[in-house]
Amino acid sequence: MNNLSLFAALFGLYAVLAPAYAAPVTPVDQEITQAEVLALVDARQPDLKAFAAAMQNKDLAAAQQALIEHFARRTTPVLPPVSFPGIGEGNSMAVLGKASPEQAAQWLKHTFTLSNNDIGKQETYDLGPQIQWLKNPSAALSWILYLNQLNYLNSLAG
Repeated sequence: MNNLSLFAALFGLYAVLAPAYAAPVTPVDQEITQAEVLALVDARQPDLKAFAAAMQNKDLAAAQQALIEHFARRTTPVLPPVSFPGIGEGNSMAVLGKASPEQAAQWLKHTFTLSNNDIGKQETYDLGPQIQWLKNPSAALSWILYLNQLNYLNSLAG
């Protein structure tokens, strides 16, 4: 048997057998169960007594509802500590700042000033009446990445 025939035979065998050995694809909403997600919540937190009671009674629907209600009514979000090395405006950590009313007004008009790390400067673009989140007005990939990370919105919380 020559090399081409051997290759064709092996490829044909692969084409027949490969689908049988392929890993099944699990939809993302089925990768982890509701019970597994809820079990990850630290029910020892003082504000989660209703959640803890529902989990103790194995009432997942009530536990989920208690957790939703907790997040809906809490007034102070829990942010990660900000004492990590390398923290700053250019990474994905939540850095609370203080946006001026003028800056917030620009964002409402869909005008953003963000970093272009390729050339080391800030660039401002008016994204029009309907923001197209995947359309990059800059030549730099970093600009659209910063827009979509939404880090600039943290300064509204400051």
